[in-house]
Amino acid sequence: MGTVDDYLARRDEPRRAQLERLYAIAEEVVAEHGGTVEQGESYGMAALLYRGKGLFSAQDTAKHIGVYPFSATAVEHIIEEFGPGHHAKGALRYPFESSTAEPQIRSVVAFRVGEIDGRLDKK
Repeated sequence: MGTVDDYLARRDEPRRAQLERLYAIAEEVVAEHGGTVEQGESYGMAALLYRGKGLFSAQDTAKHIGVYPFSATAVEHIIEEFGPGHHAKGALRYPFESSTAEPQIRSVVAFRVGEIDGRLDKK
């Protein structure tokens, strides 16, 4: 098992299923862009890595699911879709019962993939 798998194995239902779906969406987006992810850690969190860089993490907290694209710019990319208190500089916050996360997750992950590609392809 990888780091994300280990993290998910310790979660209880129904949160585990919600988190698994968010990670699956992120993997799908990367595959649609012709890439692959690996499991690892970024900023101390279980995360999907793309080209060795932190791409995506989803963590459950007492009040919400936190989504971390490891980029304030990626969060700013979709910030207008969130109300006050549902985001921070580098995080998005979803209520547990939210079913509207998929389009936003797809958008933020696609943005982050482009951001990583742009930075690494310059080198």
